[in-house]
Amino acid sequence: MQIGFRYDWISCDECYHLGFDLGWEHHYHPGLNQFILFVNNAMTGKFVINQCDLAAQGYYVKVRFDF
Repeated sequence: MQIGFRYDWISCDECYHLGFDLGWEHHYHPGLNQFILFVNNAMTGKFVINQCDLAAQGYYVKVRFDF
């Protein structure tokens, strides 16, 4: 999910483009943080249950100049 503001400006002769982005980004992956647990070499791997979710979030700033 993203939420934010964007401003784009294109020159009169359409040779240059200037853009600014500012916002908040959030990624959420439920049940993704699960690992295979090996007790010994003879046992096949098993999933460790309920190891929480994986999430990343933060601000972002982007400046873009095209010609």
